[in-house]
Amino acid sequence: PDQSSASVQQQDNIPHRNRGNRKVFILHSIPENDPHNDALLLFASELRDAGVNISVDLFKKDKSKDNWSMWYEQEILSSDIVLCIITPNFYKSITEDDRIKGYALYNLMNDSSKDIVFRAVFLDAPKVIDYIPLSMRGATCYCIKCDDLRIPENDEFTNLYAFLTGQNRVEKPKLGKVITLTPKRSRFGQNRTNRSAAAVDTWQRRPEMNTPQSAVVPTTTQQTGSSQAKLIYDLLGNDTTQVQSLRSHQRMIAMLASNIAAEWEILGRMLNIGESSLHAIKRDHRDSVREQAAQVLRMWIDVNGSAATLGALTTVLYELGPNYWNLLYIVNKHAPK
Repeated sequence: PDQSSASVQQQDNIPHRNRGNRKVFILHSIPENDPHNDALLLFASELRDAGVNISVDLFKKDKSKDNWSMWYEQEILSSDIVLCIITPNFYKSITEDDRIKGYALYNLMNDSSKDIVFRAVFLDAPKVIDYIPLSMRGATCYCIKCDDLRIPENDEFTNLYAFLTGQNRVEKPKLGKVITLTPKRSRFGQNRTNRSAAAVDTWQRRPEMNTPQSAVVPTTTQQTGSSQAKLIYDLLGNDTTQVQSLRSHQRMIAMLASNIAAEWEILGRMLNIGESSLHAIKRDHRDSVREQAAQVLRMWIDVNGSAATLGALTTVLYELGPNYWNLLYIVNKHAPK
C-alpha cells in the first residue's frame, strides 16, 4: 500500500488509503469456461468504470500456472478489501489443501494481524450461509443481481459501492439541543437484579400462560435466584425446539443482546464460536456492544442450524452462573407454552 497516503478513519474501519484509492481484489473459483464468468466480468467492469480500483484474475494477462499462487497472495496482501464471490467451489477452495490457493487464503482470512477486510458476495445467486467461510459470517454480505448494475437503481449494488468507496447513503442530521428530563423514582425501587426478578413475575402472571402449575416459575421474589434459575433449567434444559422456528426469535435475540452487554465474548466462547469469528464481530460492529452480542447469537443459530435449540441455549446460560441467570427468564418468556 501507498504509505504516503493520509491515514483516515473510514467506514468499517478500513485502515489505509483515501476514499478514491482503496484497492479491491475480487477472489473467486469460477472455472474459466463457466458462463458465470460473464456476470463476474460485467460486475468487475462496472465497479472499475465507477472509479473503484478493482483487480481480478480475469484482467491478468499472464495466466501461466507457474506464478498463479504467488500472484493471488500478493494481490490479497496489497489490497484493502477482498470481495469473495461465494460458490460451492469457492468454499471447497479454502477448505481443501489440494486447491492452488486454498491453504494460504485460509490462513490470511483468519489472521487478525492483517489489515484486510473480507466480504462475501453472491452474484445472481441466493444467499447460502453454509458456503460462507466462518470468519466472514458475522459481517455484511451482498447479493448482487447482474442484470441491471446501475447506481442507484440497483439498491444492493449501490450499498456495496458505498462501502467500497467509503460513502454514507444516509446524511447525518445536525446535532440538536439536549432535552432536559424530569427525574422520577424507579418503578420498583430496587437494584437491577431485583427489578429483573419483578419483571419476570409480571410475565408469569399473564393469563395466557397455560403451563401446568408444577412447571411455572414462582411468581414471588422471595425465592432465591438460584432456585428460579434451576426451575427454568429443569423445564427447558432438554427442549428440542429450534430457536429459529420461534415466531418471536428475533425479539428474543434483541432482548438477550441488551442484557448480555460487554460479556458477549464469554457467551460466544461457551457457544463454541471461534476466536477469529469473535474478532471479526468486534471489528465490524465496534460501535455497538448490543449488536456484537446479537451477532454472536445469530452466528450460533446459523452455524448450528437444527442443533441451535432452546435446550442448548438454556443449558449454556445456566452453566455460565448467576451473572447470566436473568437471561433465562427471557428465554422462558419466548418458549412455546
